[in-house]
Amino acid sequence: MTGRKLSLPDSAFLSEGAADGRLSAPSAERNFAPIRDCLAEYVPDSGLALEIASGTGQHIAALARAFPQLTWQPSDIDEDRLQSIAAWRAEAGAKNLLPPILLDAKKPWADGPENVALIYVVNLFHLISEADARAILTNMHNALKPEGQAFIYGPFKRHGHYQSTGDEAFDATLQGQDPSIGYKDVGWMRDCLAEIGLGFVAQHEMPANNLVLVAKRLSQS
Repeated sequence: MTGRKLSLPDSAFLSEGAADGRLSAPSAERNFAPIRDCLAEYVPDSGLALEIASGTGQHIAALARAFPQLTWQPSDIDEDRLQSIAAWRAEAGAKNLLPPILLDAKKPWADGPENVALIYVVNLFHLISEADARAILTNMHNALKPEGQAFIYGPFKRHGHYQSTGDEAFDATLQGQDPSIGYKDVGWMRDCLAEIGLGFVAQHEMPANNLVLVAKRLSQS
């Protein structure tokens, strides 16, 4: 779940928070298990894992428990989300889960994480513009250590086509709010990755027409 500030995703996907401040997103509950199982193939033996746009904090709290060999760093652009992430962190009680940081991922990460082994991004790229997407991918490249991997999940177009009428309708709704955002094409993503020095590793089909794209920082980049 991401930390986007669009009103539609927030109202559509967030349920009432718990008394301790934890926000909950039903979609994050539904998609977590298949994402975790796919991610397991790419989790390194050690190092720092950064989640961009941690949103409610549900995913990263569970990932810290599932993969205790990594140190997990949550982040978000929305200060209100940081409170929810902190509450999920307290509930998880995982020593390898760091306090959340305020991070605008599209701006240069002057004081942000570096030498990162894994960057985890869920449901973000269809909610931002192509310019912001390119900026975030560039910052991801710069933060990753050589051979460090980027794990990106979300809905994408394939060869310029939607996978369902539901995807097309949802994308139209997003672009109705902001014409600059919307579904990115897999081909466009792969071109951007290549241009900034992230080598394409794999593409995985996921439930509900979503995809996982995996890339790694090339050692010479």
